[in-house]
Amino acid sequence: MAEAPLRRTWRAILEPNATPVVQPPTREIGGAVSAIKVWFIDTLIRATKTFAQTVAGILGANAVNVLTTDWKTDLAVGLGAFIASFLQNVQSFPTPKVDSTTRA
Repeated sequence: MAEAPLRRTWRAILEPNATPVVQPPTREIGGAVSAIKVWFIDTLIRATKTFAQTVAGILGANAVNVLTTDWKTDLAVGLGAFIASFLQNVQSFPTPKVDSTTRA
């Protein structure tokens, strides 16, 4: 079995005279399961950022004391933005590639 080439760090690339520090290659999980995991994590990150931006925007727009704001309404609007962002990212869900030469 052939060994995978080792990756070089950014330091070794940017400083050619430095002692090279080599990292072993990462072991990647192949298949649809890993693609779905990556999609799900990326979608959650995007939706969480949208939630935080929405709540921060509402708090900034109110321009009132944070202690006197209606947190229930603000968080509900943020949750709505979270759900909308998550559903919008369903379009980027990884689909299996179908070979056009194979027929079922």
